[in-house]
Amino acid sequence: RDERIAGRAFSGAAIELDGQPARSSDLRLGMVAGIQGQRSADPAQGVATRIQAWSIAQGRVTSASASQFSVAGMTLKIDSGTVFDGLPGASGLTAGLTVRAWGIQGSADGTQWVATRVAVVDGATVVSTGIVVASGASPTVNGLQLTGAAANLSDGQLVRVQGTLSATGDRLDVESVALPGAENDLSQQAEAEIEGLVTAVQSPTRFTLGTVDVDAAQATI
Repeated sequence: RDERIAGRAFSGAAIELDGQPARSSDLRLGMVAGIQGQRSADPAQGVATRIQAWSIAQGRVTSASASQFSVAGMTLKIDSGTVFDGLPGASGLTAGLTVRAWGIQGSADGTQWVATRVAVVDGATVVSTGIVVASGASPTVNGLQLTGAAANLSDGQLVRVQGTLSATGDRLDVESVALPGAENDLSQQAEAEIEGLVTAVQSPTRFTLGTVDVDAAQATI
């Protein structure tokens, strides 16, 4: 197939899916990816050197409707752009089904997400992405009490935690932690581009994209 994402060639790029080395053939429609590379003279073209795609949620569906579903303490909305793998559509989402989801942040507090791809998977690994609450005895994300590798998390951080859920379903023994977007230090880039949902508007010249504050005072809109 034509190895391009929005006009960016990536046949020679280093590719990672959920932090693991992958091939271009492993990329799928609906995965949300961070791309590093060089733009060509044509602003719609470029060559990618690195592509990273992270799922945001995995686990058993606890509730589902035609417009949204819940998994790993997260609420994920479904729209006309959501891609389903192993399912006929939103109607195939039922409580107890194990799925992996990719998506974009839909609220500044990290409680709402928009699913871009949902796939049926096997395994007991649980993934949850959200804002850390560290005011209690142990940190929590999306209502899940975190143990294990979560000891150094700070209040207010946006994190992706992966681990094993307790039998009671309220505690996650964390095996790995990732900070979404931390691999791309925008301050070190001559040029950078981000895309997502506007989650807050502070003024006519300032807004929030996901959790990123954007000063648009000098922008042409």
